[in-house]
Amino acid sequence: MVDYSPAEHCLRRMIMARNLLDILTGIRLEGGRDFSFVLHYGILHLVQLMDACEGLMGHLTLDQRRLVACLSDLICGIVDHRDALRKTRNGWVAHLQDRDMSAEAASDFVRRVGLPDDPMWYSEMFECAIIFADAVQSLLPEIVASASRKVDHTADVGPAQYVFDPEQVIQNVLARLERARAKAEKQYPDRPWTSLLSLADDRRERLEEDAF
Repeated sequence: MVDYSPAEHCLRRMIMARNLLDILTGIRLEGGRDFSFVLHYGILHLVQLMDACEGLMGHLTLDQRRLVACLSDLICGIVDHRDALRKTRNGWVAHLQDRDMSAEAASDFVRRVGLPDDPMWYSEMFECAIIFADAVQSLLPEIVASASRKVDHTADVGPAQYVFDPEQVIQNVLARLERARAKAEKQYPDRPWTSLLSLADDRRERLEEDAF
């Protein structure tokens, strides 16, 4: 267990959320992707970044807080929608309305809790959050350096501890599929398992293609 100071812990959480937002931004910029995927996880990481930032501010000196506050315009849109973002994270992203008797469409849910339904707003917030996190790191080099030194002594920065063969994974998945098919056909021979598992067969063909 790494003995981070409270400020180091919050800054590290912010950096992790920033990096995940950066990955989602890269997916979005590739084009031809469904933005709903990026939006789904982007909301989660916006909340994580915001929570980490609020925690960090409570562990900074007055001068450090003033420096960070100079950048507040970058994330004011996120802060202004903090409650709606958390409601969406808690009620939709994390639990997919598992306690609701009737599920709303995602767009209806977003509008009801008070979030914008314009994808451009989220794209801007992702970019601004990334820039904000990078700037905060530049403003707090002592905290970054101290946290980095501690990370450098953990197992996470060492050689990969788990190595696996992707082709073996594919073969294992296909074997499980065949066992499931055989069991189903044995117990319910009157069901059209060939057509019922057609989507699985399509995925199987893609897996087999990837194996070569």
